[in-house]
Amino acid sequence: MIVALLIVILILVIMLTRSKKSLTNEQQRSVGLTQQLATTAQSHNAELEQRAQRAVAASRGSYNGHVAQQAFPYSPDNVYNPKDIFHLGGVMDYIVFDGLDEIRNNSRDPRTLSVVFVDVKWGGSRASNVQMAVIDAMNVGRTRGEIWHSRESGTGGLAYTRRETA
Repeated sequence: MIVALLIVILILVIMLTRSKKSLTNEQQRSVGLTQQLATTAQSHNAELEQRAQRAVAASRGSYNGHVAQQAFPYSPDNVYNPKDIFHLGGVMDYIVFDGLDEIRNNSRDPRTLSVVFVDVKWGGSRASNVQMAVIDAMNVGRTRGEIWHSRESGTGGLAYTRRETA
């Protein structure tokens, strides 16, 4: 009977020892996973911080570009009369009718008017392929002027006809 009791006690000790080892292994695994989670969270937070910094820099660049674009007609570096500069937006920022104000005042020959497309860039930004195509077309003379006349159509809408070209 004592032998049987000793065997039962030995079995219980073995089971408890295995249970402690198992618990220790689970605890170690839990600690490892907790550390891995903490490292992942730190990496994630660092990435979020970098994204935020890039977003702020991009926003600042966009804002500065917008300010530079809007201030261009009044800049001391601008060689054109601000009254000759008209905002387009889109592909090009401005169209300049160089000499237009003087022609309006009858102080310049209308045949000396020149037309200039201007796009304002900030920092290291570059002209797009489309912008370069527009500038190239202007510079090599692939341009024309047209006048279109509108009238009421028979259905109550508007119709347009090209009547004159310059």
